[in-house]
Amino acid sequence: MNTPPSQPPHQPPSQPPHQPPSQPPHQPPPPPPPPPGANVTQWSENLTTVTVNAFTSLTGPTVEISDCPLHIFHLFVNEELQEKIVAESNRYAREVMGDDKYDKWKKIDTEELEAYWGFCILMGIVHLPSLDDYWSRDPLTHYAPITTRIPRWRFREISRYLHFVNNQHLAPRGSPTFDRLGKVRPVIDHFSLQFSALYNPSKNLAVDEAMIKFQGRSALKQYMPMKPIKRGIKVWVLGDSTNGYFSRFDVYTGKQEIRHGV
Repeated sequence: MNTPPSQPPHQPPSQPPHQPPSQPPHQPPPPPPPPPGANVTQWSENLTTVTVNAFTSLTGPTVEISDCPLHIFHLFVNEELQEKIVAESNRYAREVMGDDKYDKWKKIDTEELEAYWGFCILMGIVHLPSLDDYWSRDPLTHYAPITTRIPRWRFREISRYLHFVNNQHLAPRGSPTFDRLGKVRPVIDHFSLQFSALYNPSKNLAVDEAMIKFQGRSALKQYMPMKPIKRGIKVWVLGDSTNGYFSRFDVYTGKQEIRHGV
């Protein structure tokens, strides 16, 4: 005789644990209504047609361009800038030398300063290991276009006293108006304005970072591994994408900088 399988004792269905009633998620208070007459932009599903006006501005140089390199140089390094540099350089020489020695010193003038710029440009084209090599007696390094026009001591003298601003007008370090580029700020502002005034760019403009190669010691030096020039001075530029002309530029001096150019 077969015995029927035993049945488990009857158990009441399990009840889920007691849970408190769900609370609605916290909602932030609605924003205050805009003041009467305010221009408010809101998201909308109604699409509106965007009209882009045709670009009709004139592009290209704003002045007549000559084939003479010196004429083009004077467009950017004009007489006003050179006279200011001469005045500030002679002022600085007086501060360093004192009145007695300064009275006997040969003052810098605009003609000599312009020749000095030319020598600097030549040195950028013809590279020698050191500055003294241009005046060397060794025929392998001696560079007559410079050495026959200016002695080495005079070139070094102009380089030593070259100045662009009155030191008395510079804000002290630590003050809210201190500018890391204060000693060259007038020249930077001058070139940035001249670049903009002498050329009307096309409609294709770009704001980008540029690097000026520099391997010396400076708090302005940046490291950008993705750039062709990885170490140097970073400059923000407003450039024409069709030809690379910079309409405005501003040297980067740090996160807390005051924008001057772009």
